[in-house]
Amino acid sequence: MGLAYDISVSIADLHHRKLGFMSKVKQEIEILYDFLRTTHHIDKERGVRRLMRLLVFIDDLDRCPKEVVVKVLEAVILLLVEAPITCWLAIDSRVVATSIEDAYGSVFSKAGISGYEFLEKIVQLPFGRKSNDRKLPLKFNCAH
Repeated sequence: MGLAYDISVSIADLHHRKLGFMSKVKQEIEILYDFLRTTHHIDKERGVRRLMRLLVFIDDLDRCPKEVVVKVLEAVILLLVEAPITCWLAIDSRVVATSIEDAYGSVFSKAGISGYEFLEKIVQLPFGRKSNDRKLPLKFNCAH
């Protein structure tokens, strides 16, 4: 067996450890998905059964290092796609878009893709404040 076997085993072990956590998270999410898909809420007022949904609220992502920002967004894409889960992001999109552009570097710049365009693929209903003045009402930014 020798050195080649030892190296391949070590690489496989490192790969398993790296994916091991996400694999465990994915297993737990699948259990949650199954629960949400099979559990109903009976709305007595309207006389209907409704599927359960989970709301995930991610706040202050713009205060995280750019690597964390991108990992969280990638996790949202991978783990929550077509799931009975709604995810809300409370972020400063300017900071998050810049973090995305920095993380993907020349790949995005060569393709002519901005961090905002990446966010548009994730965020379905963007809304926010026109400025940092908290006295101003929220203004919805829905595309026509």
